[in-house]
Amino acid sequence: MIDVKIRKSETHDSKWVVDVMKNGSLTEQYVDERGERSGYVDFESREQAEIVAKLFLMKEEIKPKDEPPQGKDTNPKETLGIRKVPTHCIPTGPLLELGLAMMEGGRKYGTHNYRAMGARHSVYHDGIVRHLKAWWEGEDIDPDSGLHHLVKIMGCCAVLRDSQLMGNDIDDRPIRYPGGLNMDKYNKQASDIIDKYPDCKKPFIERDKPVPGGY
Repeated sequence: MIDVKIRKSETHDSKWVVDVMKNGSLTEQYVDERGERSGYVDFESREQAEIVAKLFLMKEEIKPKDEPPQGKDTNPKETLGIRKVPTHCIPTGPLLELGLAMMEGGRKYGTHNYRAMGARHSVYHDGIVRHLKAWWEGEDIDPDSGLHHLVKIMGCCAVLRDSQLMGNDIDDRPIRYPGGLNMDKYNKQASDIIDKYPDCKKPFIERDKPVPGGY
């Protein structure tokens, strides 16, 4: 715990010093006129020392706390645990929504049916694109399931990836272009268009419509 101690200066009887204390013990740090840790500083009056001491404690109160240690020497399990697949960084809300999407599919087709039957790439590609486009065109909730379109996309991706992990997915993707899609070429063309028209006009979006029903 950080605290302070106001005392008489060691060099001038008429001056004052503010010591920084930690867990009840003096440190080799002092408080300066800005309320910051520093080397040895004298103050002309006790009142001035009290002001900077209060300022220092206020700054300490709002200062971000140090991150917890990533493992302890006394706990081997903790040291090993931080190197394993993390789950704490998965957002809880979307994870629970994914559970609803998987439950809906299980009620309709049988839970984990894709592990037994496999998943065809084109079917899930189409489902993902349909939900994505519906969401992009302003529809948030899938009218059939009552779930968010982005959650339905998560469900499609989870099923297809699980089927891939099972090794029973049906890969019916088209014949590849020679040399691949070459996305760098298209990105370069996009960059050229931006350079040609550097002053981009404002897009027409739904929330900016001046009147109901259209522009």
